[in-house]
Amino acid sequence: RAIAAERSGAAHASCTGDPEHLYYALRNLVAGVVREMPPGQPLVIDASANGVVRIAFTAGGTTAARLRTLAGPGDAETLHDPTLLPLSFTLARGALERSGGELTITGEPTGATTLVVRLPVSTM
Repeated sequence: RAIAAERSGAAHASCTGDPEHLYYALRNLVAGVVREMPPGQPLVIDASANGVVRIAFTAGGTTAARLRTLAGPGDAETLHDPTLLPLSFTLARGALERSGGELTITGEPTGATTLVVRLPVSTM
């Protein structure tokens, strides 16, 4: 599989977390999402200037059922039960939290899932 990335806009905040932890977390999230997606499904990654990264995808198989249990349409859940998530998501969540970040999950009415990553940022 291939991923094309495009950067646009200017940065408005500086990330204050440990760069290695954040790189590890984001790499694990994207790799985990790609592993859980059925072939041919779209993956959307959107990063805002205030340190929020949204990863939207449609999961397949048992992961889809577990993610729907965590977050129904329109609900946002903080991921307190790591046993319901793929290991790569759990590891990413831990790395984000150690650096002052956060991971939440939102179920979309279409059945898609959005992982919302809040990076620790400073606007100074």
